[in-house]
Parts: sequence; structure tokens; C-alpha cells
Amino acid sequence: HVAGLIASTGYDIFEGGIAPQAKLLIWKVLTSKGYGGIENIIAGLNYAIDNKVNVINMSLGSTVPSDELYDTIQRAIKNNIIVCCASGNMGRGDNGIIDELCYPGAYQEVIEVGAINYNGIPSRFSNSNNVLDCVCYGEDILSTFINNGFAVMSGTSQATPLISGCILLLKEWFIREFGREP
Repeated sequence: HVAGLIASTGYDIFEGGIAPQAKLLIWKVLTSKGYGGIENIIAGLNYAIDNKVNVINMSLGSTVPSDELYDTIQRAIKNNIIVCCASGNMGRGDNGIIDELCYPGAYQEVIEVGAINYNGIPSRFSNSNNVLDCVCYGEDILSTFINNGFAVMSGTSQATPLISGCILLLKEWFIREFGREP
């Protein structure tokens, strides 16, 4: 679903991803139930850094910060990689009254993405906090799915790839236009 939002070329009922010509490097760091250790996330980030990706999109998080994860995020940034991460789906619907921090999204160097509905109203499930960088549509999002299918899903994991794809296109344009990294 997330990969389709970034790079699907589109077919049938789906128009395609934000950056359909993007090449994806997918690294599975969580189990099918969404669990995993910080070591797997760090290994995935290091793999992306070593393979010189332009943008890292992450749809995961923990309420507990990690020095090792933070150091790896900083390494990515030092290598001119933009890191985008979902804010999390543990929102209480209070729209920022109480911080709902989820890492690595809450790290200052990361572009943390929250979700809104098609009316521009913050999604009740979307974490809100004072380090949230931007929001994007995250409710009832159609994309590709397993077995050549399509699915409608909601979450900050659906909002984040839309921002990541836009950032990728902007970064590629900047490099083409100015001949250097932004």
C-alpha cells in the first residue's frame, strides 16, 4: 500500500503514485504483526544509507527514544538523505493539547507527518505534538495491495509516503536545476 503511494505507475482504478518513476529500496524491519527490535530498524537505515538513497520513508515508531536510532538518523542526514516518518496512530483526538510523541518521527532531523481527512481536519487517530512538521491526507486512501489488488486504508502510514514522494521529486528537481544537493 505504501510503496504504491510512492511509485506505482497506476492502472485500473488507481491513478498511480506520487513519483511513479522512483526506484524503491524496500527493507522489511518489522514482523507481519508490526513488531520488531530497534536493531532491525537500524540495520534497515544503514542499508539505505550504504545504498545512497535520496529519501527514507518510515511507517513505524516507538514511544521510547533510542540513542542508537538517533545516531543512525543523524548519519543519514549527514549523507544528504531526507528522512520522513509517520507521526503515529495513537492520537487521542485532542489536536495537540497533549504531546503524543513517537520516535523516530519526533527527532528534530526527521520530517514527521501527521494525517488529515479530505476536509483538512486532523485525523482523530493521528498523533499530534509540537514537533509535527506537516500533514497530508491519511484517511480512506486508495492504493495498490497484495495479490495485484487495491485497498483503501487510513493512517499516518498513508500520509507519509505522499510527502516522501513529493520530497523526492523536489530533491531530484533541485539537483537537476542547480547541479547540487539541496
